[in-house]
Amino acid sequence: MSVYPQLQETSDNEWKSAVRDILRDEASPLNEQMEKSLLENARFERYARTQIITSLNEAHYYLILDGICASHDKAGNTLDLFKERCLLRVRKLQEKGHSIQALTDCVVMEIAPNTLSPFIRGNVHEWLLRMLIAEVDRREAFHTLPVMEKIAYLSQKKYFARIPNKEIASFLEITPQYFCMLKKKLVDDSILI
Repeated sequence: MSVYPQLQETSDNEWKSAVRDILRDEASPLNEQMEKSLLENARFERYARTQIITSLNEAHYYLILDGICASHDKAGNTLDLFKERCLLRVRKLQEKGHSIQALTDCVVMEIAPNTLSPFIRGNVHEWLLRMLIAEVDRREAFHTLPVMEKIAYLSQKKYFARIPNKEIASFLEITPQYFCMLKKKLVDDSILI
């Protein structure tokens, strides 16, 4: 169940309000002038479930506001899962020839740095960089866990039930059958409901 059930009908102003909440939740929030400039220049794109997101510009930033996306390699393997409040590192994905697909209906905010004044651009870049570093740290910590702990960790997330089993299995680099067996064991042990 999405935080914003009518993703496609939600207005840009409502999304801007959601972005303000994200900005103010951060450890180093932007000041009012920077926040205003960022929101005035942001674009909001809506993507339907299973849609491939192809119009990504490597010089821009993309912040997922709602929904879940996945990056896939050329063979179709799921390399990463991206959820709400996650920044996409487009350049790195494109350099490796990866595609990004919406696994659920989702809304993505696009920030074009060249539309911001140089002073504000530098501060916004620094803020986004902090978000990226925090996300990388979380991901690195996650990847050190044993597979059962990874599944238990993911199962606590509200988006877990919305992702197809084959996508999670591919992300964990195990077969869908093995994933289902581990998931059943966690249910039997009352770790998963």
